[in-house]
Amino acid sequence: MYFLFKKKPVLLNVILLLLSTFAIAQNETNNWYFGDKSGIDFNQGTVEILNNGSINTPAGCSTISSPTGELLFYTNGFTVWNKNHEIMANGSGLASDTNNTQTSIIVPKPGDENTFYIFCTRSTPGTDPLLTAGVFYSIVEFSDQSPLGQVTIKNSRINSSSTERITAIHDYQNDAIKIIAFGSATALPDAIKDTFFVFNLTENGLTYPSTRSTVLPTLSASGAMKISPNGETVCVADYEGRYLYFYHFDIANSSFTHLFTISTDLFGISIKPYGVEFSQDSKHFFYTGHTSGTSFLFQLKVNISNQEEEEEDLDNRIILDSSSDYSHGSLQLATNGKIYVSHFFNNGDDLMASNSISVINDPGNEDHEVDFQLLSLNLESGNSYKGLPNFISSFFRNRIITKDRCVDQIFDFSIEAYDEIDSVVWDFGDGTTSSTSTPTHQYTTAGEYVLKATISINNDLTTVYKQIKVFPLPQMAEGQTISNCDIDNDQTSFFNLNDSFSFIDNPRDIEFQQVFYNSLLDAENNENPIDHSEIYENTQNPEQIFVKNINPDNCSSISSFFIETSYTILDPIDTMVVCEDSDDILSNNQGTFNLRTKSNAIRNQFGLSENYTLLYYTSLQDAQTNTNAIHLYYDTVSTTIWIKITTDLEECFGIAPIELIVNDSIAIDLEDSYTICTNNRQNPIILDGLNTNNTWHWEDSNGNILSTDRLFEINRAGIYTITVSKNQNGIVCLLSKSFEVLDAETPAFNEIVAENNSISVLIDGNSSYEFSIDNYVYFSSNNLHIFKNLSPGIYTVYVRDKYNCEPSIQTEVSLIGYPNHITPNGDNYNDIWKIHGLSDSFYNKVNINIFNRFGKLLHTMNLQSNQEGWNGTYNETPLQSTDYWYKVELTDKNNNISIKTGHFSLVN
Repeated sequence: MYFLFKKKPVLLNVILLLLSTFAIAQNETNNWYFGDKSGIDFNQGTVEILNNGSINTPAGCSTISSPTGELLFYTNGFTVWNKNHEIMANGSGLASDTNNTQTSIIVPKPGDENTFYIFCTRSTPGTDPLLTAGVFYSIVEFSDQSPLGQVTIKNSRINSSSTERITAIHDYQNDAIKIIAFGSATALPDAIKDTFFVFNLTENGLTYPSTRSTVLPTLSASGAMKISPNGETVCVADYEGRYLYFYHFDIANSSFTHLFTISTDLFGISIKPYGVEFSQDSKHFFYTGHTSGTSFLFQLKVNISNQEEEEEDLDNRIILDSSSDYSHGSLQLATNGKIYVSHFFNNGDDLMASNSISVINDPGNEDHEVDFQLLSLNLESGNSYKGLPNFISSFFRNRIITKDRCVDQIFDFSIEAYDEIDSVVWDFGDGTTSSTSTPTHQYTTAGEYVLKATISINNDLTTVYKQIKVFPLPQMAEGQTISNCDIDNDQTSFFNLNDSFSFIDNPRDIEFQQVFYNSLLDAENNENPIDHSEIYENTQNPEQIFVKNINPDNCSSISSFFIETSYTILDPIDTMVVCEDSDDILSNNQGTFNLRTKSNAIRNQFGLSENYTLLYYTSLQDAQTNTNAIHLYYDTVSTTIWIKITTDLEECFGIAPIELIVNDSIAIDLEDSYTICTNNRQNPIILDGLNTNNTWHWEDSNGNILSTDRLFEINRAGIYTITVSKNQNGIVCLLSKSFEVLDAETPAFNEIVAENNSISVLIDGNSSYEFSIDNYVYFSSNNLHIFKNLSPGIYTVYVRDKYNCEPSIQTEVSLIGYPNHITPNGDNYNDIWKIHGLSDSFYNKVNINIFNRFGKLLHTMNLQSNQEGWNGTYNETPLQSTDYWYKVELTDKNNNISIKTGHFSLVN
């Protein structure tokens, strides 16, 4: 539930602690879903990786959770997924372009815990003619009929122009949420983008736009926009224009005042800003930016409280990270005070995912030396692209406090308000009123009522509504009887008293709780309830039982019914016998019994009409109590079950046992395939159909019978089938098995992967193989083996047939090693950095480039000069201890090119 606070919180007849608990809750942002099935859970003050999401989006997205931190739904601006990670009803085809920086933001509707707005941005028209440029909203609603939510209104356009930017902030003084977008003042295609639009969402709906603010200069369409946590400062990143624009936001009148502008270019290099974010204290600011070959993460400290400060003094930037290997995407503040950085790789026009994101652990550090951890949060099976979720804070609202009750109960009412209440007038919706601050009221008729409270606070009138339900009492017909069979004529039987549920007038088909008693007095006093009502043995015949029926609304009424038993006995029923594989599972000692066929035979045996009910149970007691009836296609081992026959008047006709027998399993001891060795074809394969079976039929793939003997010789390849039979308990059971006979083939290398100090060898072949790299020690496997903990170098891989039926094969493999550090101190140990395992036997060409962290090229090597390596100098000057990056381009003998990047440490 959501609440909005005005002034100081005051709660009539409700503990103030409860209100303060709601006030500090910020759990709506505790679940993140972004990128390619990536997720993070911030509940319990920890960071837990989530791998259950369904989202796949290149850029912007948004999620929303409940005030208790439970996921509600999430979206990429085109598709909406519910908390079960399924596409929500009507949840596809939203207006946004998923490549947008900020595709969407989810906003709960004030005063309505079941309604949420999804605001989407579209800077250019879509392929659908209805999707022109602009700001759109869709509505998600939750109900008893749609507990997982459904999109009830889709793609309602509220502005004819938009960039890729959208953000939102609470207006607590006005019980509203303000959604801020940016675009053009007109819908003309060439109109300049210089206008803020503020949309006002209240419990009465959406006002659009509530205000427009024209700013200068014009901005490009892409780049993020964020408002600071204190709601005072808005930053707009102009991706193509290469500027950051800062504005003061006056929430009272939704106006913007320009504060300052910062160029994002660095030392004459054009850097395009993309993601932006403020620290929790709103004093520190961070952004990401891209140039042609390098991506940057900056920290910017600006004194936004001093609006007279000169712009050139505001450009106080620190490079937290730069890379030519990966790109920085969106930034997002989390409830733990940290800022998270998404990452991705560029491959031309395509995006490639990153398995990790980075963390700014202390973004509010006054000394600028924040704790930045690069790619420190592994997303496990998920991946990051450009985007992270777009959020607002939670908020609260006025409300009437009461509970739905039964028609025979007293209702009590109170108001949750945000200042001292002068007076209140209640309208209970049934023609009665009250002016008591916390009244009580009893309704005379069940139904739904609209409750209205008009409250006066500081002479201002506010009206609050609430729909309540007055629940009816359960109704049960009197004088009903549950009958049962007495198979030993002792006047007793077991009854399931819960069968009386069918006597309840239940047009809504809802569940009821039932409590049973032996007397009316016990029922009225809630004393001495009957234990184990599902297996109650009668003490009289007939016997009256009293029951208190309690519906899900906790409304109750007392009724009674009778239980009665009569002596009946049935003639014996024939045994059922099935084959062991009748359940389509071999050797589990179970079979499938068709009780529907048995029911037809029993009806004929006893002359029963179709109005009689036949049900089967695993025990006599279950049959007597109508508990745990079994399916008409029943899987079981050999056992005894019980049948209960009930008349058309629901009286017990009889109960009797039926023996079920599962025949022994049939054995076929054959493999799925056999191989005829190439050099030993003169020795045939002899197969045995086993003497435990009665008959044998050996067939080829065309169905020709080749033999009916128990033993069968095969000396040629093909597909064969054996069918055997076994006669037991009066029925014949059959079992067939197909198998293949293969000629031995020469195995072949399918794939060899040499990396990370290991060689993985995958073989194509029909046998099991052994693997070696010294032709002496062999390791047994099937078709795949991995040699681990190897030093870089040239290896020969040997493969042989485990059964010595197929020829052996071998090949040479190059295992390349990239050192992770260099110590050029002259001790002849790690003095140079070179790549191990390179050979002109495997590669036509090798290009190796070494860079510093700013992308400056320091050294190049080829296949030959790699043998000499790099000594850690630039222009014969030793370089300082830090990390350096490499890019290796390998051209193999087939002219296939592969690229490897990474970094290593230089330690002096």
